[in-house]
Amino acid sequence: MKLFAVVILSATLAACATKSPDYELLKAYNRARFAYDAGDYEKSFRVLLAQAEKGDARLQFLIGALYESGSGVKLNWAEAAKWYRKSADLGHAEAMSRLARLYTYGYGVERNRAKALEWYQASAEKDNPTGLYELARIYERGDGVQKDPVRAVQLYKKSAENGHAYAQLALGRIYENGDFATKDLKEAVKWYRLASDQGISDAKYGIEFICEDQPVYCE
Repeated sequence: MKLFAVVILSATLAACATKSPDYELLKAYNRARFAYDAGDYEKSFRVLLAQAEKGDARLQFLIGALYESGSGVKLNWAEAAKWYRKSADLGHAEAMSRLARLYTYGYGVERNRAKALEWYQASAEKDNPTGLYELARIYERGDGVQKDPVRAVQLYKKSAENGHAYAQLALGRIYENGDFATKDLKEAVKWYRLASDQGISDAKYGIEFICEDQPVYCE
């Protein structure tokens, strides 16, 4: 139920994040929070769902996340896909990347790599870190597109600069091994450290390996 609590908080903050807060939404979120605190998760979900049905892209995304995780409602991939699609159609970048992932693996929708690519591209165009990272992986592997390592590095870097831990890890690997870019151990350590600060254990091992072998790059 932790995610449910996060959703309610996120929805409340979103409603307040404008010069003119939506007080009707705030009232609804308060009702959802009170129901949640009382242990009535179904009522809390119903309140949030009713607001999502009014067309708020942020809340539609959050409803999709609840269906995907089974938090406060029975897990339902098809419903998750439906709500992500509603939100994505209204321009929500993270919903686009979530929907793309569902198409990639065929969860709740028929597996369709072309549609996955389409939504990842749309998400990346909005500088969504997840969309950028996943698109970078696609170009690195040549999965449904012509393999383009240079483009992959560009996308990894943009994602990493936006704080995506696994993109930071990927850049560390690329610069450590000289994959698709000039080998640069100092740059590798920089990105590994950023990923390690976010709890990525493989990044920590990368730092240790470089610093034990060539400590000059770790000063």
